[in-house]
Amino acid sequence: MNRFTVVSICLAAFLVSSFPESSALFAAGSDPVVTLTISETHGLDRKNVAVSSGLPFAKGQWREDSPLSARDASGRTLLSQLDVLSRWSDGSVKWVLVSVVVDSLKAKETFEFALVPGRSDEHGAKPAVSSLGARWNIEYPGVGVRTNQLGLPQNVSRKQGETSVELISGDVELMVLGKTVHPSKVQVEDARLEEVGPVRTVVRTQGKFEIESGTTFGFLSRVTIFANGQIDTSYTVINHQVKDFHGYGVSFPLPPTYTGTRFDGRELRLGGPADPAHGVRQVAAQTAASVGAPSTLMSPRTRYPGGVSMFGSAGRVSLAIRDFWQRYPSEVNAAPERAELWFYPRDPRTASPVYRVGRAALGEFTIHVGGDLNESRLARGVLHAFATPEWYLASGVLGNYAIGDFKFSQATYHQYLDAHMEYLQARKFEADEFGFWDLGDGAAVLHPFRRNNEFGISFSMLFHYLRTGNIVYLEDGVNFAKHFRDVDTLHYGDMKGKSIRHTSNHVDGSDYDTAHQWTEGMLLQFLLTGDRRSLEVAREMGEHLITWAHEL
Repeated sequence: MNRFTVVSICLAAFLVSSFPESSALFAAGSDPVVTLTISETHGLDRKNVAVSSGLPFAKGQWREDSPLSARDASGRTLLSQLDVLSRWSDGSVKWVLVSVVVDSLKAKETFEFALVPGRSDEHGAKPAVSSLGARWNIEYPGVGVRTNQLGLPQNVSRKQGETSVELISGDVELMVLGKTVHPSKVQVEDARLEEVGPVRTVVRTQGKFEIESGTTFGFLSRVTIFANGQIDTSYTVINHQVKDFHGYGVSFPLPPTYTGTRFDGRELRLGGPADPAHGVRQVAAQTAASVGAPSTLMSPRTRYPGGVSMFGSAGRVSLAIRDFWQRYPSEVNAAPERAELWFYPRDPRTASPVYRVGRAALGEFTIHVGGDLNESRLARGVLHAFATPEWYLASGVLGNYAIGDFKFSQATYHQYLDAHMEYLQARKFEADEFGFWDLGDGAAVLHPFRRNNEFGISFSMLFHYLRTGNIVYLEDGVNFAKHFRDVDTLHYGDMKGKSIRHTSNHVDGSDYDTAHQWTEGMLLQFLLTGDRRSLEVAREMGEHLITWAHEL
């Protein structure tokens, strides 16, 4: 008996012992198929939270015609949605995106729920959906959202009895190079729904636009509308021509019913149209300072979360830049008539020196309707539901591997990863290019660790998360995957879908190096989070790799 046979028999025995037969499992009725845990690791009390996480199943274990619903430890049914991300060769589900809404989650505590057989009457209904050309209108019982031809949430309203109260309404503006993108300059190439369900609906819009100078940009937007009143937008601007990039942001019109704003845990009254905007701007690698407000209101502080809230007779709405500190320098502010989110600075003198032809500038932001005014929880930490390391191994989706940390001759794998991340963090400050654009890139230095995404660091981090359940590796892995996808990979012209050789600050955009093409990190990030942009870029890269392999 060879080694491969022994491993196969052992893994088969593990699968049998870990997963009861489907008929017996579903016949049990209330027996859980799998239990998942949500950990609040950022020290924030949260209410009415939507969580979406990828979950694998073993081949043949679950098919869509056998419904599952989510229940908490007390047996109460949760609002839930299951979206298939990939399938096995026999048609059974391989990966599914599990979305649930949790009423309350205390700081530093955990919440458990299980997927159980059967469909519940409390499962929830899909939203009312309508479209007019490239514009989509999504109506949940508690929130309504209409997107415009640029793929931005143009109108946001909350339901109050039989009426709707508008919280954002009017001309939501996209700014690029500090100039407003005029609707007449927008050409929509694709606008469609990617998901529709009782928890979340995803609208995808793709096209191109011109600004006043005649410069052309591509754009790709995904707006995810959750039934709990949260709207997440991932907006990618693809640079076709310009060298340096600046002035990238979104401006939201506010109704006159808003009387105050809150940031940094403090409240300010909104005055007249001539009054300055109040908000927060990054002023150094890890320091933010107040904008417009009296200097005594907020002293410069480290790692402000990057959110701002408005309140008044119409209700409450909060806006936040996702991963505020993965872009530098960024800004959020609110004035009597508008709120603004700036992903890249307005002033060309502070433009990113590493933004070059063909790059994708990513702006991610969240709008939350109603609820408390804790803008911190919007900008910090997307929560994730984790099964157990044994579940991911037994599913067979990533083959056979060791669970948990394991020891090498001089250190554990966990310690090696921690040392690597400490080095990359130090490189950020050394290069003074903190955030999304720099994950330890730069001129070569004498150090035993690779400086960036060589050898698929994103995949290594995400894989170790599945081994251990440590959320830190998920967050690091997601950041690495996005960096590789949007910074290391080009998105325009002959180099579209090709990753460049790592050079000082990524300035070389002409050298296609197949040794730097790593799709598995982006693919695993897609399967764990449902981020379809990573799937798209992995496919673009895969087409070149297939051609290259056939030409060998």
